[in-house]
Amino acid sequence: MGAPPRMQQYIEAKHPPPLPDLPDGGEYMVEVMLTLSPVRPMPMGGFRPADWPEIAPFMQATGAITEAWEADFLHQMCRSYCAGWNAGHVAAARSPMEINEREETSR
Repeated sequence: MGAPPRMQQYIEAKHPPPLPDLPDGGEYMVEVMLTLSPVRPMPMGGFRPADWPEIAPFMQATGAITEAWEADFLHQMCRSYCAGWNAGHVAAARSPMEINEREETSR
């Protein structure tokens, strides 16, 4: 078995993970994403992001989000979260924050 996921390593080391800053008032979307559960197991192993068949009924059942832009943003968040989740299981992979920092410094 390989190394534990990067987030787990941060938690075990008692270090805060490098997370992006959110605009004022945007924190609720993280709560919405985590309530929805951003990843789903696939039958043959691995994970996929939550998709429209899960997001639409979630919106209707909870009322946590009501606007189309929020649903679209939630969909994008789930896709990014899943990509990071899958990459986080590869010991040599760079975190999304490291990738963003390198892109910003090269401009």
